[in-house]
Amino acid sequence: MKKICCLLLCLVMIISLFSCYGEEPEQGTNSENNINTSYTHQTTEDEVSENTKEKETKKIFLSALKSEITVYETNLEEYVYMKDCKAPSEDIPLLEITDLRYAYVDFEGDEIGELVIYCDRDTLILRYYEDTVYLYPFVYGELFNLKTDGTYSWNNAQVGDDYGENKIYFEGAEFKPQQLWRIVDVELMGGASTNKEGYYLGSEQVEREEWLVYYNDTRSKADLKFSPLELSRQYLISSKQAFDIALDYFGVEDGHVSGACGTSEVYRFVFLSKPNGYTAYYRIAWQTESYHHIFDGSYSLPRHIETYKELLIDARTGECFEYVESEPDGKGGEPDGKGWEPDGKG
Repeated sequence: MKKICCLLLCLVMIISLFSCYGEEPEQGTNSENNINTSYTHQTTEDEVSENTKEKETKKIFLSALKSEITVYETNLEEYVYMKDCKAPSEDIPLLEITDLRYAYVDFEGDEIGELVIYCDRDTLILRYYEDTVYLYPFVYGELFNLKTDGTYSWNNAQVGDDYGENKIYFEGAEFKPQQLWRIVDVELMGGASTNKEGYYLGSEQVEREEWLVYYNDTRSKADLKFSPLELSRQYLISSKQAFDIALDYFGVEDGHVSGACGTSEVYRFVFLSKPNGYTAYYRIAWQTESYHHIFDGSYSLPRHIETYKELLIDARTGECFEYVESEPDGKGGEPDGKGWEPDGKG
């Protein structure tokens, strides 16, 4: 009887063992690799997905900043390139603003962050939604003092004395902020001349004391930190191409030596300026370095360096023409990069 019990116990253990590990893998497969692959995929799927979304979103924003793709400007209701965008309050091109700053933050917690650009006191928010980059522009009074949780201050001083705090929120592609609190001058709302203020939490009017409790409990929020942003035009003509165009135009080589009677002149070509937010031209100078010969055949230190000619090269087209210093009557000088042409018709 004991032997039968032992045999039954062993049989149960064997069945249990096979039920845990399953059948033996077929020849040519690697059960260990399969287990590791499955395990790795299960444990890092969310993390990999989050990192991929963030990387892809940042890549798309970078393409938008380089004007490789268009963005949908919600105020204008049209697609534009970032290089053609302007600060909304002063109508200044972004390329001409020296103090551009940016911050990447996920306001909605959907693993797809928003790009915030601070420009000359105005704020632009770039948001990627359904294969489109949306641009939401705000003048200073509409949105300022932005926090990491998406809350921001606003005031409506041009209409009345009301001001408050909202939280960034989107419904589809539409910007629909949530009102957190608001203070309104009752007299300016058209009511009786009470010289009182109305306090609101959300859409509900409350007493000042209740609003003050809420305000004190929520005022310690982290400010959004910005980093410098350089936004430049993308030009068809590179620096090297511009340099080659200059050499071909003047018909001499950089470093060419000429001269006689104990003196030598070395031709040099140097960049005086390159395209930036104010001009779309390369400015290249042809300079001459004059030397005296020394008895052993070497050169002395440069005796004189002089700019012989200057050339302007359009970084968009490669067109070039000689630079002429501005005269008192305004003739000559450098083009401003805003459509000016050598024939004066721009």
